[in-house]
Amino acid sequence: MPDKPAEMTLIDHIEELRHRLLIALIALGLGVVASLVFGEQIVKFLTLPIGGVEKLQSIEITENLGVFMRVSLLTGVIIAFPVLIYELLMFVLPGLKPNEKRFVVLSIPLATRLTPKQIIPTAVSACLAFLILTMVFPASATILWVAAFGLGFFMAPVWPTGFTLAGQSVNLSGRVSSLILLGDSFGGMVLPTLVGKVIEGSGPRMMVY
Repeated sequence: MPDKPAEMTLIDHIEELRHRLLIALIALGLGVVASLVFGEQIVKFLTLPIGGVEKLQSIEITENLGVFMRVSLLTGVIIAFPVLIYELLMFVLPGLKPNEKRFVVLSIPLATRLTPKQIIPTAVSACLAFLILTMVFPASATILWVAAFGLGFFMAPVWPTGFTLAGQSVNLSGRVSSLILLGDSFGGMVLPTLVGKVIEGSGPRMMVY
């Protein structure tokens, strides 16, 4: 019989996480530094469709510097993105079962082909389908577990994808984005407590309704 892989302790997991984060930060730092070195050329390349940098207009005194820094930072993230994804997968995959690993590997290319306008309706429709499933089979514990998994999986992308879609549709200022994230953080603190109270008083099936 093949030997079972040794189980890692909490300290081992923290050490592994620290190692992965360190590599990711180094890759991100190198990507940002490279982007800063070639930032001017990157900005010129990005402004070619509108006729060059000369067509841009600065409203604020520090806007030129701000655009240069944002472009460099975003380009650095794009450069380091393959390393970030790799380190994330190397940390997560060892704890998954073989079928879960296959699911993750298949879902990554699928996510890159879908736009926010496709993801949100698909996710919401799937959530409604799982809710209807629990209403049709209210006495089945198996259906309840399947629905819980499906709801969690399809609800997860709604918020970040919605925020991305909002940024593509309207001009989100730093102040507005901060208020949205503040409201999200407040909801993240309050809603779990309310959900726990509802489940404690009426049972988990009440959450379906």
